[in-house]
Amino acid sequence: MAELMEFAAEPIFFVDGRGTVLDANSRALEVLAGLGIGDVLPDRIEGGSEAFDRIIRRSARTSSALPCGIVLNGGTGSERYKAECRRFGGADAGAPVFGFRIRVRDANRFAALKDRIDDLNDEVRERRRLQLRLEQSLEANERLLKELQHRVKNNIQMLTALLGQQALRANDPRFLELVETARQRLLAIGRAHEFMYRTGQFAFVPAADFIGSLVDLLRESFEGDVRIGLDLHHGWQVPHERANTLALIVNELVVNAYQHGRVDGRCAIAVCLERTSDAHLLTVRDDGPGFPKDVERSGSLGLVLVRGLCNDLGGRLEMVNDDGAVARVRVPVEEAP
Repeated sequence: MAELMEFAAEPIFFVDGRGTVLDANSRALEVLAGLGIGDVLPDRIEGGSEAFDRIIRRSARTSSALPCGIVLNGGTGSERYKAECRRFGGADAGAPVFGFRIRVRDANRFAALKDRIDDLNDEVRERRRLQLRLEQSLEANERLLKELQHRVKNNIQMLTALLGQQALRANDPRFLELVETARQRLLAIGRAHEFMYRTGQFAFVPAADFIGSLVDLLRESFEGDVRIGLDLHHGWQVPHERANTLALIVNELVVNAYQHGRVDGRCAIAVCLERTSDAHLLTVRDDGPGFPKDVERSGSLGLVLVRGLCNDLGGRLEMVNDDGAVARVRVPVEEAP
């Protein structure tokens, strides 16, 4: 019997009806913490003899194992255990003996689970603290970037105002044209920064909305009967570092259509942005006399600028005549997010 008890993985001990410990395996002696064979169990149970008697009375009525809970008072405090109590003997077999099996493994498992939950809670709290620091850092960087965009926008506006004042004092038509061209280009770049600042979109700029905003600005500066139609496909998200490039391209092509496409002070300009199978296609056309035959070999500063800007976008510029001048900028999809 003693060997079988030692073989058991859980603490097992036997007591008589008064609570005297009759036998116990080594695991039970560890749990009982100092209580040995011949000692009285109720002295170590919270609630004393009254609590012990309740367990014994219930178990005495049946030979089945009944679940119970006991709290053992030890030198370092109290420990609650789930247990089973079973009656052996009694009636014709003599005085009954009561066996207790303490479910220490369950207690250990729940203790380990609690420790694991505590560890996970600590990890969650640490991750929340880290997330909060990252969010605060991101918010600070966004405020800094927004302030930078605001200052750049203001500086560009100041430069365009200075150029405008200089143009008012100019008497040389050629100089006046150069100043106005420079001012228009600065306005285009300024509109890019204003758009990003106003919309809060600093990483990517929606090309369709941005182009529409820039064309509206240009329309306000044109004189005469100038009609501008827009047909803009949404979906091209331009990285912010390329927004200035796109702004200058649109500015040069629309201004060129206005300057060279007018007939008797009238001009119709169409700006189209579409998506083909492999490219984003920006088209600016007018209903004027069209490009001169040698336009591809032209050394015009504006066209040289547009070609260079198209190269920056990984695209190319095409110029054809089709009931007016037609300029197409083709940017491969893989080069444009």
